[in-house]
Amino acid sequence: IRDTGIGISHENMVRLFEPFTQADASITRTFGGTGLGLALSRRLTQLLGGDLTCESVLGSGSTFTVAIATGTLSSASFVRQYPNPDSSHAYPQGLSVVPQLSGRVLVADDGEDNRALLQYLLARTGLEVTLAADGAEAVRRVTTESYDLILMDMQMPVVDGFEATEEVRRAGVKVPIIALTATILKERICRCFSAGCDAHLSKPFQRAELYRLLDHYLGSSVRPDAARPDPSGNAVLPADDPEFKRVQQSFRQSLVRRSADLVAAIEDEAWDTVAIVAHRLISAELFGFGDITDTARALEQAAMQSQHDEAQALATQLLAQIKTIKLTHGRTDAAAHPASSNRRDDNAHHSL
Repeated sequence: IRDTGIGISHENMVRLFEPFTQADASITRTFGGTGLGLALSRRLTQLLGGDLTCESVLGSGSTFTVAIATGTLSSASFVRQYPNPDSSHAYPQGLSVVPQLSGRVLVADDGEDNRALLQYLLARTGLEVTLAADGAEAVRRVTTESYDLILMDMQMPVVDGFEATEEVRRAGVKVPIIALTATILKERICRCFSAGCDAHLSKPFQRAELYRLLDHYLGSSVRPDAARPDPSGNAVLPADDPEFKRVQQSFRQSLVRRSADLVAAIEDEAWDTVAIVAHRLISAELFGFGDITDTARALEQAAMQSQHDEAQALATQLLAQIKTIKLTHGRTDAAAHPASSNRRDDNAHHSL
């Protein structure tokens, strides 16, 4: 490890690996002391048959080297091999890629649209995808079937993602679990890790974030020039992708049902239900509708905090945004999805 810092004098070098040694009081006030860190690190490397050494010139930075006794490596294989970041095969800055992976992934999410989108995104990498609609189904599948990774929505009916993750861990399953939440609250995210999750994605997530996590846990060794480029790292997918168009259209069609649920909940002053409906619309940006995401997140918070007048105003705004989407895409969606005879859906059309 090389740095370009202030360097260490020869006089201080001899005391560098002593516990709680500070090279100089004035330096410590600015940069901190070495404390126990270097002493412990050196002791650990010595226990592994190696050593931790330092070379430095005052004013020119320092170089720390760790060596351990591994024995012969001729028959050893890397668990994972990264491309050399200095090589010509490094990822171009700003370019996301679709990693080519193999393995089985379980997606647990109560939102049908979210499951369809995640299946689409994961299928592009070559992964085999299984879907679960709630936490109970996820636990049953994970404890009876073999998976390489789990994407777990944390807010689901029957058994939520927190409880499902805890049950999976109690069963001794050590498969990586990535938590999916529509929250940005630190305490909720911390709860994901306490339950046993290995990583976290906040909806709406960036595709590049999802692919980086998949690549990290499933160990792609594909070089960037062999992976498929995905030039846009945005949450919104390419509008001319036929497969994505089908997923997006299905989401738009579901907006009528969600609108009906929201109208009914507002009329009944069922604010818990208002928060639930709003929560399920926070992922709208993943389908290309970022305005809905912003309004839905604000509506969920207002409903949860009993700010009823604010919630009413935000619900009206959200319904207007959905109406605009329906007017823009209505003819296309109507051709693909004949008018429903469901009275609640019809009422939602009128409400819009």
